[in-house]
Amino acid sequence: MVAIPIPNIKLLCFIFFLLSIWAIQVPWLPRSYILTVCSCLAFFLWSIINKESYEPLQMLMVSLSIGVLMDVVYIFLYYSRGQIELVENGLVSLGEYRFSAGMAVLNMILKPAYIYFVFRHFLQRGGDPSKLLKFKGLLANQEQGYQNMEDGAPIIGGSGKDPIQNPQFVSSTEYTAY
Repeated sequence: MVAIPIPNIKLLCFIFFLLSIWAIQVPWLPRSYILTVCSCLAFFLWSIINKESYEPLQMLMVSLSIGVLMDVVYIFLYYSRGQIELVENGLVSLGEYRFSAGMAVLNMILKPAYIYFVFRHFLQRGGDPSKLLKFKGLLANQEQGYQNMEDGAPIIGGSGKDPIQNPQFVSSTEYTAY
């Protein structure tokens, strides 16, 4: 079996950027499309700058996955409306509009390939596929598990003193009324 060579992450970023620019040169897509593109580009750049960590690639894969779904919705909802508003009113030519729409569709079709190649980079940087959607530090107390409130153990960040059940623990300097 012949292994597919992994393209450089910079090349993937350049292709994504170029197709995205061509897709938005005619203003038929909503502003949220531009926001989706910018978030993907930010994660691309983060993964280029931070070459040791796999977390930027993890965020990039999630962003591209959401982008595929959003592109389907954008193209489905705005293609015919954009043609009516822009082409029939003479604001842009039909060729410009079709080129812009074609680049948006091509970028959408290539996103699964981007995800595949980014996943290969993710594995090269030491990412674990079993922990792909488990983000480090997303929840504050991931390692500690469930903490029973009735045990009387101090809550993280608190003093462990309950002023309602144990008023003797409350000092006058600790709780002040405003």
